[in-house]
Amino acid sequence: MHYELTLRAWLERFERHADVIRSRYSDDFVRAFRFYLAGCGTAFAAGSLQLFQVVFAKANNNDLPWSRRHLYDTYHDGERRD
Repeated sequence: MHYELTLRAWLERFERHADVIRSRYSDDFVRAFRFYLAGCGTAFAAGSLQLFQVVFAKANNNDLPWSRRHLYDTYHDGERRD
């Protein structure tokens, strides 16, 4: 579910720079990429799209956390998440 938040943040940044992107590419590109980001975010939120990540580490490295929850315990604005 955290990836939906990532896509939402990417879409917000994309929208802030849409005019620059449009001038470099095209209006068709902006519409298509906006649809892609919004659609993927919606699919992740609905649970119909998933992402699997694999973490590679050197042998005998047992210091890796079992989850990535620590990365998401605090919202980007500093508000604590419970």
